[in-house]
Amino acid sequence: LMRKIYLPNTEFIFNLGDWPLAKSDGSPVPIVSWCGSRDTVDIVLPTYELTRSVIESMESTTIDIHTAKGEKHYRWPEKKDTAIFRGRDSNKIRLEVANLSRFYPDVLDAGITRYFFSNQSQHTPTVKVISFPDFFEHKFILSIDGTVASYRFPFLLAGDSVIFKSVSNFYEHYYADLEEGLHYFHFNSDLVKQIKMARKRDYNMVIITNSLRLN
Repeated sequence: LMRKIYLPNTEFIFNLGDWPLAKSDGSPVPIVSWCGSRDTVDIVLPTYELTRSVIESMESTTIDIHTAKGEKHYRWPEKKDTAIFRGRDSNKIRLEVANLSRFYPDVLDAGITRYFFSNQSQHTPTVKVISFPDFFEHKFILSIDGTVASYRFPFLLAGDSVIFKSVSNFYEHYYADLEEGLHYFHFNSDLVKQIKMARKRDYNMVIITNSLRLN
């Protein structure tokens, strides 16, 4: 940064938590964070996972952006015609989608892998974790915020499935370069209807998966 612009004698605070902290009212403190929000003015840098995946490159097989397609590559006609989600119970929408999956198993394959915040007895049973490359066995992948932005999102963008993303108050450093309808689609309460519509537009979905990606 100092090679690009002149900086006065300034101390930056590096926020190691998930939530952005610099409030937009008053005189904000120069806080560097993994994500930002509409209500904060943190300086947003790439997440630790994304930075590590680039630095370690092919040495990392679980989160490396280069291995998003995995050892197995599922061609579009071979993919399952369903939308997949796996994750913790860190967002109400995740719980709602998991419950919706019980009523529309032919459309959604969504489940909670572990409960930390909610009473499991009041929600769907836990499901097994699946390997990251196997997400791309499905034509559609759901990216749903957790406590903050879903840090899995950039790795999903490296694959060749269509991403349906929950509307979010949070953002990561690259969000401004994304275009809805090209890189992803937002989903709402009509998720099942949206997936069914996407199925009918199969040719258009193939064009999207072949368009410019983040990898």
